[in-house]
Amino acid sequence: MPGSMLRIPAISILDGKFVIVGKDGDYEAIEDEDGKPVDPVSFLEELVRRKGEIIYINDINGMENNSPQYGLLKKLVGTAELWVDAGSRSGDALVDVIFAGAQRAVLSTKTVVELDEVDAALDVSDGIMLCIDYDRGIIARNREIARMTPRKLADEVKKAGVCDVIFADHGRKKKGEVNRDILFDLVRSGVGVYTAGNIVENDMPVLEKLGVKGVLLDMGEVLKAW
Repeated sequence: MPGSMLRIPAISILDGKFVIVGKDGDYEAIEDEDGKPVDPVSFLEELVRRKGEIIYINDINGMENNSPQYGLLKKLVGTAELWVDAGSRSGDALVDVIFAGAQRAVLSTKTVVELDEVDAALDVSDGIMLCIDYDRGIIARNREIARMTPRKLADEVKKAGVCDVIFADHGRKKKGEVNRDILFDLVRSGVGVYTAGNIVENDMPVLEKLGVKGVLLDMGEVLKAW
């Protein structure tokens, strides 16, 4: 139904702090009125109050250094429904994210080594999502995955039991068109489709018409509206 598409704030954590990407591409801590890093639990509670109960978390330590911040995730449990990309390389790592309290653990094409890791994680939890990182082709460590089309990859993980995928279009500029052809094809695959990549308000009618279930909102843009 119109208006039913989820709008999910996507926030990053680094060294125990909530951060956003600054103008120079560096990570900058989100600060309170006194210029100090915000308290993670209090800030997440306020974010939920303003934007809804689902929060998407990018764990920068996990993604860049393979050192997920499980301790912080456990502190955040109960404040929101957490969907977490902790840079998991294996099925065991995905399961660790679930055990830390996340409702959804995200496997990204940028970090996964083998698609078989999906099967291992699904044996323990059905809360596994795949993020298809894309920039004129799938961004992947695994060459076989990199050669696939997004639709082919969605078909493969659907067979394994994955119900939802995220299409993260890293090459898209704010004023550029959303990739209608790929999104339409992904929706036709039968998986639930979420999308990310400089999503703006003008994109919403198009994405809803395509059948996209939800969008990940850049935290920098979310904060501008506060």
